[in-house]
Amino acid sequence: MSSIDDLFEEIEEVISIPTRKAKRKKIIEYNPEDFISHLSLTRRGMLITMVIIIDFGLYLSTSLPFFGIILIIFSVLFAIDYYLFVKNPLENLLIKRHIDRALMFEGDYSLVEVEVTNTHPTKPIGLLEVEEYYQPEIKVLTTKEKLTKSMALGPKESNYLRYLFKIEQMGKYIIGPIKMTIKDFLGLFSVNVIAPIFDDVIIFPRIEDAQRMFQVAQRRKLGRFFDIFRQKEIGSGLDFFGLREYERTDDHRAIDWKASAKRNMDPLMVRIYETVNPLNILIALDAGKSMLVRLDNGKTKYEAVLPIVAFLILLGLSTRDNVGLAIFDSEVTAFLKPANQRKVFFDALRLFAMSNKGNKTSYRQLANYIVAGVRERTLVIIVTDLEGDVEELHECIRILRLKKFPVLLLYLKNEELEFDVPLSSFEDKIFLETYLAHRAADIIREVRKKGVSTMTLRREDFEKLTFPVTLERWISLVSQARR
Repeated sequence: MSSIDDLFEEIEEVISIPTRKAKRKKIIEYNPEDFISHLSLTRRGMLITMVIIIDFGLYLSTSLPFFGIILIIFSVLFAIDYYLFVKNPLENLLIKRHIDRALMFEGDYSLVEVEVTNTHPTKPIGLLEVEEYYQPEIKVLTTKEKLTKSMALGPKESNYLRYLFKIEQMGKYIIGPIKMTIKDFLGLFSVNVIAPIFDDVIIFPRIEDAQRMFQVAQRRKLGRFFDIFRQKEIGSGLDFFGLREYERTDDHRAIDWKASAKRNMDPLMVRIYETVNPLNILIALDAGKSMLVRLDNGKTKYEAVLPIVAFLILLGLSTRDNVGLAIFDSEVTAFLKPANQRKVFFDALRLFAMSNKGNKTSYRQLANYIVAGVRERTLVIIVTDLEGDVEELHECIRILRLKKFPVLLLYLKNEELEFDVPLSSFEDKIFLETYLAHRAADIIREVRKKGVSTMTLRREDFEKLTFPVTLERWISLVSQARR
Protein backbone atom coordinates (compact mmCIF):
# COMPACT_ATOMS: atom_id res chain seq x y z
CA MET A 1 0.00 0.00 0.00
CA SER A 2 1.24 3.52 -0.76
CA SER A 3 2.11 5.91 2.03
CA ILE A 4 -0.58 7.75 3.95
CA ASP A 5 0.77 11.04 2.57
CA ASP A 6 -0.09 9.83 -0.93
CA LEU A 7 -3.57 8.95 0.36
CA PHE A 8 -4.08 12.53 1.62
CA GLU A 9 -3.02 13.93 -1.75
CA GLU A 10 -5.40 11.58 -3.56
CA ILE A 11 -8.35 12.58 -1.36
CA GLU A 12 -7.60 16.27 -1.84
CA GLU A 13 -7.45 15.67 -5.59
CA VAL A 14 -10.75 13.78 -5.74
CA ILE A 15 -12.70 16.19 -3.52
CA SER A 16 -11.11 19.57 -4.21
CA ILE A 17 -10.53 19.63 -7.98
CA PRO A 18 -13.49 21.01 -9.95
CA THR A 19 -15.47 18.32 -11.74
CA ARG A 20 -14.98 19.93 -15.13
CA LYS A 21 -11.28 18.96 -14.81
CA ALA A 22 -12.02 15.54 -13.37
CA LYS A 23 -12.93 12.38 -15.22
CA ARG A 24 -16.53 12.38 -14.02
CA LYS A 25 -18.60 15.43 -14.95
CA LYS A 26 -21.61 16.42 -12.90
CA ILE A 27 -23.70 17.79 -15.78
CA ILE A 28 -27.40 17.01 -15.95
CA GLU A 29 -29.52 17.79 -19.00
CA TYR A 30 -33.30 18.08 -18.92
CA ASN A 31 -35.75 18.19 -21.81
CA PRO A 32 -39.19 19.86 -21.87
CA GLU A 33 -41.00 16.54 -21.42
CA ASP A 34 -39.79 16.53 -17.81
CA PHE A 35 -41.23 19.96 -17.02
CA ILE A 36 -44.36 20.77 -15.05
CA SER A 37 -45.99 23.91 -16.50
CA HIS A 38 -48.96 26.14 -15.71
CA LEU A 39 -50.37 28.77 -18.12
CA SER A 40 -51.82 32.02 -16.78
CA LEU A 41 -52.67 35.58 -17.86
CA THR A 42 -50.43 38.44 -16.84
CA ARG A 43 -51.89 41.69 -15.50
CA ARG A 44 -51.63 43.16 -18.99
CA GLY A 45 -53.36 40.12 -20.43
CA MET A 46 -56.16 40.40 -17.87
CA LEU A 47 -56.57 44.11 -18.73
CA ILE A 48 -56.77 43.37 -22.47
CA THR A 49 -59.31 40.60 -21.80
CA MET A 50 -61.49 43.03 -19.82
CA VAL A 51 -61.24 45.62 -22.63
CA ILE A 52 -62.38 43.03 -25.19
CA ILE A 53 -65.34 41.97 -23.02
CA ILE A 54 -66.43 45.58 -22.33
CA ASP A 55 -65.96 46.55 -25.96
CA PHE A 56 -68.03 43.56 -27.08
CA GLY A 57 -70.83 44.61 -24.72
CA LEU A 58 -70.72 48.21 -26.02
CA TYR A 59 -70.78 47.01 -29.61
CA LEU A 60 -73.85 44.87 -28.97
CA SER A 61 -75.70 47.71 -27.23
CA THR A 62 -74.77 50.57 -29.63
CA SER A 63 -73.84 48.83 -32.92
CA LEU A 64 -71.29 51.60 -33.55
CA PRO A 65 -68.53 50.61 -36.07
CA PHE A 66 -65.85 52.18 -33.85
CA PHE A 67 -66.38 49.57 -31.13
CA GLY A 68 -66.49 46.83 -33.76
CA ILE A 69 -63.11 47.84 -35.21
CA ILE A 70 -61.51 47.96 -31.74
CA LEU A 71 -63.03 44.58 -30.94
CA ILE A 72 -61.63 43.02 -34.13
CA ILE A 73 -58.12 44.48 -33.63
CA PHE A 74 -57.77 43.41 -30.00
CA SER A 75 -59.35 40.01 -30.59
CA VAL A 76 -57.07 39.20 -33.55
CA LEU A 77 -53.92 40.30 -31.66
CA PHE A 78 -55.01 38.32 -28.62
CA ALA A 79 -55.77 35.18 -30.67
CA ILE A 80 -52.54 35.30 -32.70
CA ASP A 81 -50.42 35.89 -29.61
CA TYR A 82 -52.18 33.06 -27.81
CA TYR A 83 -51.70 30.68 -30.75
CA LEU A 84 -48.01 31.45 -31.25
CA PHE A 85 -47.13 31.38 -27.55
CA VAL A 86 -49.29 28.59 -26.21
CA LYS A 87 -48.62 26.23 -29.12
CA ASN A 88 -45.54 25.02 -27.22
CA PRO A 89 -43.53 27.64 -25.33
CA LEU A 90 -41.20 24.92 -23.93
CA GLU A 91 -40.58 23.06 -27.16
CA ASN A 92 -37.23 24.67 -27.84
CA LEU A 93 -36.01 25.08 -24.27
CA LEU A 94 -33.00 23.11 -23.02
CA ILE A 95 -31.52 23.33 -19.51
CA LYS A 96 -28.18 22.14 -18.16
CA ARG A 97 -26.87 22.46 -14.64
CA HIS A 98 -23.16 22.15 -13.95
CA ILE A 99 -21.89 21.89 -10.37
CA ASP A 100 -18.21 22.71 -10.26
CA ARG A 101 -17.59 20.61 -7.14
CA ALA A 102 -20.28 18.17 -6.05
CA LEU A 103 -17.89 16.72 -3.43
CA MET A 104 -16.50 19.28 -0.98
CA PHE A 105 -15.06 19.74 2.46
CA GLU A 106 -16.92 21.76 5.08
CA GLY A 107 -16.69 25.51 4.42
CA ASP A 108 -15.39 25.22 0.83
CA TYR A 109 -16.94 27.14 -2.06
CA SER A 110 -18.33 25.77 -5.30
CA LEU A 111 -19.62 27.36 -8.51
CA VAL A 112 -22.98 26.40 -10.00
CA GLU A 113 -23.85 27.24 -13.58
CA VAL A 114 -27.40 26.88 -14.94
CA GLU A 115 -27.39 27.08 -18.74
CA VAL A 116 -30.68 27.86 -20.53
CA THR A 117 -30.63 27.40 -24.32
CA ASN A 118 -33.13 28.23 -27.06
CA THR A 119 -32.60 25.49 -29.64
CA HIS A 120 -34.94 26.91 -32.32
CA PRO A 121 -33.09 28.24 -35.42
CA THR A 122 -35.42 31.23 -36.03
CA LYS A 123 -37.94 31.65 -33.18
CA PRO A 124 -36.85 33.74 -30.15
CA ILE A 125 -38.06 33.33 -26.57
CA GLY A 126 -39.39 36.51 -25.01
CA LEU A 127 -38.90 37.32 -21.38
CA LEU A 128 -37.61 34.44 -19.28
CA GLU A 129 -37.02 34.56 -15.52
CA VAL A 130 -35.01 31.73 -13.94
CA GLU A 131 -35.15 31.06 -10.18
CA GLU A 132 -33.03 28.45 -8.39
CA TYR A 133 -34.27 26.65 -5.28
CA TYR A 134 -31.95 25.19 -2.63
CA GLN A 135 -31.95 24.01 0.98
CA PRO A 136 -31.68 26.72 3.67
CA GLU A 137 -28.39 25.19 4.95
CA ILE A 138 -26.76 26.15 1.63
CA LYS A 139 -25.30 29.66 1.86
CA VAL A 140 -25.40 31.40 -1.51
CA LEU A 141 -23.33 34.52 -2.16
CA THR A 142 -26.10 36.86 -3.34
CA THR A 143 -27.57 40.16 -2.21
CA LYS A 144 -31.09 39.16 -3.31
CA GLU A 145 -33.69 37.37 -1.25
CA LYS A 146 -34.22 34.95 -4.14
CA LEU A 147 -31.70 33.57 -6.57
CA THR A 148 -33.19 34.81 -9.88
CA LYS A 149 -32.11 36.13 -13.25
CA SER A 150 -34.17 37.62 -16.09
CA MET A 151 -33.10 37.04 -19.68
CA ALA A 152 -34.30 37.03 -23.29
CA LEU A 153 -33.09 34.35 -25.70
CA GLY A 154 -32.66 34.78 -29.43
CA PRO A 155 -32.54 31.87 -31.87
CA LYS A 156 -29.93 29.29 -30.84
CA GLU A 157 -28.81 31.54 -28.00
CA SER A 158 -27.78 30.54 -24.47
CA ASN A 159 -27.73 32.47 -21.22
CA TYR A 160 -26.45 31.55 -17.77
CA LEU A 161 -27.36 31.86 -14.11
CA ARG A 162 -24.13 31.53 -12.10
CA TYR A 163 -23.62 31.65 -8.34
CA LEU A 164 -21.22 30.58 -5.60
CA PHE A 165 -22.29 28.64 -2.53
CA LYS A 166 -20.78 27.03 0.55
CA ILE A 167 -22.01 24.68 3.26
CA GLU A 168 -20.64 24.76 6.80
CA GLN A 169 -21.70 21.32 8.02
CA MET A 170 -21.08 17.88 6.56
CA GLY A 171 -23.95 15.94 5.07
CA LYS A 172 -25.86 15.35 1.88
CA TYR A 173 -27.69 18.36 0.44
CA ILE A 174 -29.95 18.90 -2.55
CA ILE A 175 -29.98 21.78 -5.05
CA GLY A 176 -33.18 22.18 -7.04
CA PRO A 177 -35.70 22.39 -8.56
CA ILE A 178 -35.57 25.29 -11.05
CA LYS A 179 -38.57 27.56 -11.52
CA MET A 180 -38.94 29.50 -14.77
CA THR A 181 -41.48 32.11 -15.79
CA ILE A 182 -41.80 32.60 -19.57
CA LYS A 183 -43.69 35.56 -21.03
CA ASP A 184 -44.60 36.37 -24.62
CA PHE A 185 -43.34 39.53 -26.32
CA LEU A 186 -46.66 41.33 -25.84
CA GLY A 187 -46.69 40.38 -22.17
CA LEU A 188 -50.21 38.93 -22.24
CA PHE A 189 -49.46 35.34 -21.18
CA SER A 190 -47.00 33.64 -18.88
CA VAL A 191 -46.09 30.03 -18.25
CA ASN A 192 -44.76 29.02 -14.85
CA VAL A 193 -42.47 26.04 -15.28
CA ILE A 194 -41.06 23.77 -12.59
CA ALA A 195 -38.08 21.85 -13.93
CA PRO A 196 -37.42 18.82 -11.67
CA ILE A 197 -33.66 19.28 -11.71
CA PHE A 198 -32.22 17.94 -8.45
CA ASP A 199 -28.51 17.53 -7.77
CA ASP A 200 -26.79 16.06 -4.73
CA VAL A 201 -23.91 17.82 -3.03
CA ILE A 202 -21.92 15.80 -0.48
CA ILE A 203 -19.99 17.69 2.18
CA PHE A 204 -17.15 15.77 3.82
CA PRO A 205 -15.74 16.48 7.30
CA ARG A 206 -12.39 18.22 7.20
CA ILE A 207 -9.40 15.91 7.65
CA GLU A 208 -6.72 18.38 8.75
CA ASP A 209 -7.09 17.42 12.44
CA ALA A 210 -6.78 13.70 11.67
CA GLN A 211 -3.78 14.44 9.46
CA ARG A 212 -2.02 16.40 12.21
CA MET A 213 -2.68 13.69 14.80
CA PHE A 214 -1.35 11.05 12.41
CA GLN A 215 1.86 13.04 11.92
CA VAL A 216 2.33 13.12 15.71
CA ALA A 217 1.64 9.36 15.85
CA GLN A 218 4.30 8.69 13.24
CA ARG A 219 6.91 10.54 15.29
CA ARG A 220 5.89 8.69 18.45
CA LYS A 221 5.62 5.31 16.66
CA LEU A 222 2.11 4.68 17.89
CA GLY A 223 1.50 1.94 15.35
CA ARG A 224 2.37 -0.48 18.16
CA PHE A 225 -1.05 0.34 19.65
CA PHE A 226 -2.64 -2.47 17.63
CA ASP A 227 0.11 -4.94 18.63
CA ILE A 228 -1.58 -5.17 22.02
CA PHE A 229 -4.54 -6.94 20.40
CA ARG A 230 -2.66 -8.83 17.70
CA GLN A 231 -2.48 -12.64 17.71
CA LYS A 232 0.89 -14.22 16.93
CA GLU A 233 1.22 -17.72 15.52
CA ILE A 234 4.19 -19.81 16.68
CA GLY A 235 5.91 -21.75 13.90
CA SER A 236 7.45 -20.57 10.69
CA GLY A 237 8.07 -16.89 10.27
CA LEU A 238 10.72 -14.20 10.31
CA ASP A 239 10.59 -13.01 13.92
CA PHE A 240 12.56 -15.12 16.43
CA PHE A 241 10.37 -16.29 19.31
CA GLY A 242 12.54 -18.65 21.38
CA LEU A 243 13.92 -22.18 21.81
CA ARG A 244 12.35 -25.52 22.63
CA GLU A 245 13.43 -29.15 22.81
CA TYR A 246 13.82 -31.10 19.58
CA GLU A 247 11.02 -33.50 18.58
CA ARG A 248 11.16 -36.31 16.02
CA THR A 249 8.80 -34.51 13.67
CA ASP A 250 11.00 -31.39 13.56
CA ASP A 251 13.11 -30.50 10.53
CA HIS A 252 16.78 -31.02 11.38
CA ARG A 253 17.60 -27.69 9.72
CA ALA A 254 15.78 -25.94 12.57
CA ILE A 255 18.27 -27.26 15.19
CA ASP A 256 20.26 -24.50 16.90
CA TRP A 257 23.62 -26.20 17.28
CA LYS A 258 25.17 -23.45 19.32
CA ALA A 259 22.38 -23.49 21.91
CA SER A 260 22.43 -27.31 21.92
CA ALA A 261 26.20 -27.36 22.52
CA LYS A 262 25.75 -25.27 25.65
CA ARG A 263 23.57 -28.11 26.95
CA ASN A 264 26.07 -30.79 25.86
CA MET A 265 23.65 -31.84 23.09
CA ASP A 266 21.20 -33.22 25.65
CA PRO A 267 18.63 -32.29 24.62
CA LEU A 268 18.91 -30.74 21.17
CA MET A 269 17.32 -27.32 20.90
CA VAL A 270 15.21 -26.03 18.01
CA ARG A 271 14.72 -22.40 17.06
CA ILE A 272 11.07 -21.35 16.68
CA TYR A 273 9.69 -18.25 15.03
CA GLU A 274 6.45 -16.33 15.14
CA THR A 275 4.22 -15.04 12.36
CA VAL A 276 2.42 -11.73 12.83
CA ASN A 277 -0.85 -11.75 10.90
CA PRO A 278 -2.74 -8.59 9.87
CA LEU A 279 -5.31 -7.55 12.42
CA ASN A 280 -8.96 -7.02 11.52
CA ILE A 281 -10.18 -3.76 13.08
CA LEU A 282 -13.79 -2.57 13.12
CA ILE A 283 -14.53 0.89 14.52
CA ALA A 284 -18.16 1.12 15.69
CA LEU A 285 -19.22 4.77 15.93
CA ASP A 286 -22.29 5.66 17.98
CA ALA A 287 -24.56 8.05 16.04
CA GLY A 288 -27.51 7.87 18.44
CA LYS A 289 -29.67 10.73 19.65
CA SER A 290 -27.40 11.61 22.57
CA MET A 291 -24.39 11.93 20.24
CA LEU A 292 -26.17 14.72 18.34
CA VAL A 293 -26.29 17.01 21.39
CA ARG A 294 -24.40 20.19 20.55
CA LEU A 295 -21.43 21.37 22.57
CA ASP A 296 -20.77 25.01 23.34
CA ASN A 297 -18.42 25.22 20.33
CA GLY A 298 -21.34 24.52 17.96
CA LYS A 299 -20.34 20.95 17.09
CA THR A 300 -22.23 17.83 18.06
CA LYS A 301 -20.48 15.09 20.01
CA TYR A 302 -20.65 12.98 16.85
CA GLU A 303 -18.83 15.65 14.84
CA ALA A 304 -16.31 16.24 17.63
CA VAL A 305 -15.05 12.63 17.69
CA LEU A 306 -14.82 12.21 13.90
CA PRO A 307 -11.16 13.36 13.73
CA ILE A 308 -10.25 10.68 16.29
CA VAL A 309 -12.12 7.97 14.37
CA ALA A 310 -10.48 9.10 11.11
CA PHE A 311 -7.09 9.06 12.85
CA LEU A 312 -7.60 5.47 14.05
CA ILE A 313 -8.50 4.42 10.50
CA LEU A 314 -5.30 6.02 9.20
CA LEU A 315 -3.27 4.38 11.97
CA GLY A 316 -4.66 0.96 11.10
CA LEU A 317 -4.00 1.42 7.39
CA SER A 318 -0.42 2.53 8.10
CA THR A 319 0.30 -0.73 9.99
CA ARG A 320 -1.09 -2.73 7.03
CA ASP A 321 -4.04 -3.97 9.06
CA ASN A 322 -7.58 -4.40 7.77
CA VAL A 323 -9.79 -1.52 8.92
CA GLY A 324 -13.58 -1.25 8.73
CA LEU A 325 -16.30 1.06 10.01
CA ALA A 326 -19.80 0.63 11.42
CA ILE A 327 -22.05 3.62 12.18
CA PHE A 328 -25.06 2.77 14.31
CA ASP A 329 -27.98 4.18 16.25
CA SER A 330 -31.08 1.98 16.58
CA GLU A 331 -29.51 -0.15 13.83
CA VAL A 332 -26.30 -0.23 11.82
CA THR A 333 -26.89 2.49 9.22
CA ALA A 334 -23.52 2.26 7.46
CA PHE A 335 -20.94 -0.50 7.26
CA LEU A 336 -17.50 -0.97 5.71
CA LYS A 337 -16.04 -4.44 5.87
CA PRO A 338 -12.45 -4.46 7.22
CA ALA A 339 -9.93 -4.13 4.38
CA ASN A 340 -6.48 -2.70 3.78
CA GLN A 341 -7.18 -0.57 0.72
CA ARG A 342 -6.71 3.08 -0.11
CA LYS A 343 -10.42 3.63 -0.67
CA VAL A 344 -11.34 2.64 2.90
CA PHE A 345 -10.52 6.09 4.26
CA PHE A 346 -12.36 7.88 1.43
CA ASP A 347 -15.39 5.62 1.85
CA ALA A 348 -15.34 6.29 5.60
CA LEU A 349 -15.45 10.06 4.99
CA ARG A 350 -18.44 9.56 2.72
CA LEU A 351 -20.25 7.46 5.36
CA PHE A 352 -19.51 10.05 8.06
CA ALA A 353 -21.41 12.59 5.97
CA MET A 354 -24.24 10.50 4.53
CA SER A 355 -25.25 8.00 7.20
CA ASN A 356 -28.56 8.42 9.02
CA LYS A 357 -28.28 9.60 12.60
CA GLY A 358 -30.41 10.51 15.60
CA ASN A 359 -32.37 7.46 16.72
CA LYS A 360 -32.02 5.75 20.10
CA THR A 361 -28.74 3.85 20.50
CA SER A 362 -29.02 0.05 20.39
CA TYR A 363 -25.83 -1.82 21.30
CA ARG A 364 -27.64 -5.14 20.85
CA GLN A 365 -28.32 -4.43 17.16
CA LEU A 366 -24.66 -3.52 16.71
CA ALA A 367 -23.44 -6.82 18.18
CA ASN A 368 -25.87 -8.90 16.12
CA TYR A 369 -24.86 -7.13 12.93
CA ILE A 370 -21.13 -7.60 13.58
CA VAL A 371 -21.49 -11.28 14.42
CA ALA A 372 -23.55 -11.86 11.26
CA GLY A 373 -21.32 -9.81 8.95
CA VAL A 374 -17.78 -10.46 10.20
CA ARG A 375 -16.47 -14.01 10.41
CA GLU A 376 -12.79 -13.46 11.14
CA ARG A 377 -11.43 -12.54 14.56
CA THR A 378 -11.81 -8.77 14.74
CA LEU A 379 -10.88 -6.05 17.20
CA VAL A 380 -14.06 -4.04 17.81
CA ILE A 381 -13.48 -0.44 18.92
CA ILE A 382 -16.76 1.07 20.18
CA VAL A 383 -16.78 4.89 20.26
CA THR A 384 -19.73 6.05 22.36
CA ASP A 385 -20.88 8.41 25.11
CA LEU A 386 -22.32 5.52 27.20
CA GLU A 387 -25.79 7.09 27.25
CA GLY A 388 -27.46 4.09 25.66
CA ASP A 389 -29.11 1.24 27.54
CA VAL A 390 -26.58 -0.22 30.00
CA GLU A 391 -28.03 -3.74 29.85
CA GLU A 392 -27.76 -3.70 26.07
CA LEU A 393 -24.13 -2.63 26.34
CA HIS A 394 -23.33 -5.57 28.61
CA GLU A 395 -25.17 -7.92 26.25
CA CYS A 396 -23.27 -6.50 23.27
CA ILE A 397 -19.95 -7.14 25.00
CA ARG A 398 -21.03 -10.65 26.02
CA ILE A 399 -21.96 -11.54 22.42
CA LEU A 400 -18.69 -10.20 21.03
CA ARG A 401 -16.61 -11.91 23.71
CA LEU A 402 -18.33 -15.25 22.99
CA LYS A 403 -17.07 -14.90 19.42
CA LYS A 404 -13.63 -14.22 20.92
CA PHE A 405 -13.61 -10.69 19.51
CA PRO A 406 -11.40 -8.35 21.59
CA VAL A 407 -13.28 -5.17 22.50
CA LEU A 408 -11.96 -1.67 23.20
CA LEU A 409 -14.41 0.90 24.57
CA LEU A 410 -13.61 4.55 23.77
CA TYR A 411 -16.03 6.69 25.72
CA LEU A 412 -16.55 10.44 25.92
CA LYS A 413 -16.21 11.86 29.38
CA ASN A 414 -19.51 13.73 29.37
CA GLU A 415 -18.94 15.59 32.64
CA GLU A 416 -16.05 17.50 31.01
CA LEU A 417 -18.17 18.68 28.07
CA GLU A 418 -19.95 22.01 28.00
CA PHE A 419 -23.32 21.47 26.33
CA ASP A 420 -25.27 24.10 24.46
CA VAL A 421 -28.29 23.37 26.69
CA PRO A 422 -29.58 25.99 29.18
CA LEU A 423 -29.78 24.80 32.78
CA SER A 424 -31.95 26.51 35.38
CA SER A 425 -29.18 26.89 37.96
CA PHE A 426 -25.57 26.18 38.82
CA GLU A 427 -26.76 23.39 41.14
CA ASP A 428 -28.40 21.64 38.17
CA LYS A 429 -25.11 21.75 36.32
CA ILE A 430 -23.21 20.26 39.25
CA PHE A 431 -25.86 17.58 39.72
CA LEU A 432 -25.75 16.63 36.01
CA GLU A 433 -21.94 16.41 36.00
CA THR A 434 -21.91 14.30 39.18
CA TYR A 435 -24.59 11.96 37.86
CA LEU A 436 -22.80 11.45 34.52
CA ALA A 437 -19.48 10.85 36.26
CA HIS A 438 -20.87 8.20 38.64
CA ARG A 439 -22.88 6.49 35.91
CA ALA A 440 -19.88 6.25 33.58
CA ALA A 441 -17.63 5.02 36.39
CA ASP A 442 -20.08 2.23 37.25
CA ILE A 443 -20.35 1.15 33.62
CA ILE A 444 -16.59 1.15 33.09
CA ARG A 445 -16.03 -0.83 36.28
CA GLU A 446 -18.47 -3.51 35.11
CA VAL A 447 -17.17 -3.82 31.53
CA ARG A 448 -13.58 -4.10 32.75
CA LYS A 449 -14.60 -7.12 34.80
CA LYS A 450 -15.64 -8.72 31.49
CA GLY A 451 -12.11 -8.33 30.08
CA VAL A 452 -12.86 -5.23 27.99
CA SER A 453 -10.18 -2.57 27.55
CA THR A 454 -11.36 1.02 28.00
CA MET A 455 -10.03 4.45 27.15
CA THR A 456 -11.40 7.87 28.07
CA LEU A 457 -11.84 10.58 25.45
CA ARG A 458 -11.46 13.97 27.12
CA ARG A 459 -12.34 17.33 25.69
CA GLU A 460 -8.74 18.26 24.94
CA ASP A 461 -8.28 15.04 22.97
CA PHE A 462 -10.41 16.33 20.11
CA GLU A 463 -10.19 20.10 20.65
CA LYS A 464 -6.43 20.40 21.26
CA LEU A 465 -5.67 17.18 19.32
CA THR A 466 -3.91 15.54 22.27
CA PHE A 467 -5.35 12.10 21.55
CA PRO A 468 -1.98 10.69 20.32
CA VAL A 469 -0.47 11.62 23.70
CA THR A 470 -3.40 9.96 25.50
CA LEU A 471 -2.94 6.90 23.31
CA GLU A 472 0.78 6.71 24.06
CA ARG A 473 0.09 6.94 27.80
CA TRP A 474 -2.53 4.20 27.52
CA ILE A 475 -0.13 1.92 25.62
CA SER A 476 2.51 2.43 28.30
CA LEU A 477 0.09 1.59 31.13
CA VAL A 478 -1.17 -1.56 29.39
CA SER A 479 2.39 -2.71 28.62
CA GLN A 480 3.43 -2.26 32.27
CA ALA A 481 0.37 -4.16 33.48
CA ARG A 482 1.21 -7.14 31.26
CA ARG A 483 4.78 -7.50 32.46
